[in-house]
Amino acid sequence: MPSSYFTSIEEREKIFCTELVKYGVEYEKAVIAAKIIASG
Repeated sequence: MPSSYFTSIEEREKIFCTELVKYGVEYEKAVIAAKIIASG
């Protein structure tokens, strides 16, 4: 499979954080939540 199908944990954290902030979550809380979601 091409490597483009795989994303690093850091990339996933950025994606989740952006989405959470977009939906109104405070940035600091979004960063913490994104780390938890991306690691799972």
